[in-house]
Amino acid sequence: MTLRWAAVLVLIAITTWVGPALVIRALVPVLEDGRRGVENHRGRPVFLGLGIVWIVWAAGTRVALAVMHIADSIAVSGSGRFTGGAVGALLVSMPVVLVVGAGAFGLFDDLIGSNEVRGFRGHLSSLRRGRLTTGGLKFLGIGALSAAAAADIVANHEMSAATSASWVLRSAWVVGIWVCATLVIALSANLVNLLDLRPGRALKAYSVLAVPAAFGMAWIVAVGIWRVSDPWYSAPVETFLLTAASLLIVLGPVAAVWRYDIGERGMLGDAGANAAGALAGYLLAQVLPLWGLALAAVVLLELNRSSERVSFSAVIERTPLLRAIDRLGRGSDVP
Repeated sequence: MTLRWAAVLVLIAITTWVGPALVIRALVPVLEDGRRGVENHRGRPVFLGLGIVWIVWAAGTRVALAVMHIADSIAVSGSGRFTGGAVGALLVSMPVVLVVGAGAFGLFDDLIGSNEVRGFRGHLSSLRRGRLTTGGLKFLGIGALSAAAAADIVANHEMSAATSASWVLRSAWVVGIWVCATLVIALSANLVNLLDLRPGRALKAYSVLAVPAAFGMAWIVAVGIWRVSDPWYSAPVETFLLTAASLLIVLGPVAAVWRYDIGERGMLGDAGANAAGALAGYLLAQVLPLWGLALAAVVLLELNRSSERVSFSAVIERTPLLRAIDRLGRGSDVP
């Protein structure tokens, strides 16, 4: 068992952590020599393009899954505590289409979009006049992808739903899960993008959302695979290793681009921030019950709406704890 777990964890580390880091490291000189440069909040030139790490990460999860399937076909498994099955379930739950799609819509906005129209109201107002902005296309596209991804969450929740409920109550429950999950995914994508204004801020926001969700995903998979109510008691070592695998998977892209983002050499851009936020929102929606989804949707909606009235940067600077977290790992904001 120990050897199999070691092999699986090494595979996960290579495909979702080391692989993206090596790709970004090799790509940075090309991005720095490219023409897609912008100025950051201090007026320093930085390059766009770090967001490509989410596409590399998505490919890495599928490579890992393919290798595990091939290994499973070769090996004969006689254990119920099946390493490949547990970690494979984690990999299957990663929303590759959502992440790649959100990154693609964000990349289109990075390459073609302008800053003339901002915010939900601005893009919706433009759409009412018959003019679809790149930002409006991004909102519509990521919204549609979020709705499609939320259908998977409904299916997962449905397995634990009370079958004795009436048709009306069950329908309301399913629709409630779907609507709230859609909002959590789409609003998370936009919120992380709104926070990509200072070095490392979007990555920290993503991590705050994704790390608790990674623990929750590991717990759900452990319960489903090993059929026990308390995996920490019944299979503590396996559950610990499964949690480690979950954290490796969700934090791989952060590790790959952290030093370039926090070091003010590059930016995630809309491509990276939207992809990161959509992934975090999806993972969060997977582990929350209906009441938690509803609460998260309300909080995220209010944060997105507030961004059009107040400056997040100003609020962060006025709040000592938020300011300390925001500046963690980077230098002064003095130009």
